[in-house]
Amino acid sequence: MTAWDILKKDFLQSFVDYAECERACDELKRLSMAGDYVDEYVTTFAVLACRANMKLDDPVNLRMFAQGLP
Repeated sequence: MTAWDILKKDFLQSFVDYAECERACDELKRLSMAGDYVDEYVTTFAVLACRANMKLDDPVNLRMFAQGLP
C-alpha cells in the first residue's frame, strides 16, 4: 500500500457518511422503471435497499417496488 492508500483508508474510516441510509431511502421513493429496462430497475432497487438497510421481502418494501413499475 502506498501512503495515499493508507491516508484514503484512514479518512474513510474517520468520516463515515451517516446520511447514506436516508439518501438511499429518498432515492428509492423516487425510483421508477424507465422504458423496458426491468433488469436495471430490479438491480438499482436491490442496491438502494441494501444501502438503506431494508429487507427485500418486507411487504412495505415490496409495495414500494411495485409502485415503481409501469
